[in-house]
Amino acid sequence: GEASSLVLARLGPELAVVCFTDRSREEQGVCRLLDTSVSGPFVREGLVPLSSGLTRDLVLAPAGLNKALACYQVSEWLGQQQGRCRVLVHVPERGLISGAAVEVNVGRTWSLTLSRLYDDTALACYTDSSEQDHGKCRVLWGPWGWEVAEARVCSPFDSSCVA
Repeated sequence: GEASSLVLARLGPELAVVCFTDRSREEQGVCRLLDTSVSGPFVREGLVPLSSGLTRDLVLAPAGLNKALACYQVSEWLGQQQGRCRVLVHVPERGLISGAAVEVNVGRTWSLTLSRLYDDTALACYTDSSEQDHGKCRVLWGPWGWEVAEARVCSPFDSSCVA
């Protein structure tokens, strides 16, 4: 089907994850595991959902071996446009799994960018149009190095959780 906003991240040797807005699924965000070690089509498994609403502004960043962090803008109802992130993990026996989504910004989120800082820490930056297009950043951290496909967002009021 038709796809837009394609992004790609390396998971490990010969493995990658591709995420995109799937226009045949009401423009929801989805991901697929790609395996370059096989001949023929690289797609290794079906679609893994990222969001249940209109998804835009996707970004991916590697978060360690077999792990990536995905952030995106989602609108589950008219005007929502929240910024959310979730961990994607390739588990050999189970395939690509998606952790729970965490809210990075409740306001109108645009121009997301993402960078891994340490083994268990990443920085998500974005434009917040609900606050006069201010640029903002939030620290994300993954307990046990993202191993449990969990992401947590640091509170802006917690001085011990600042990048």
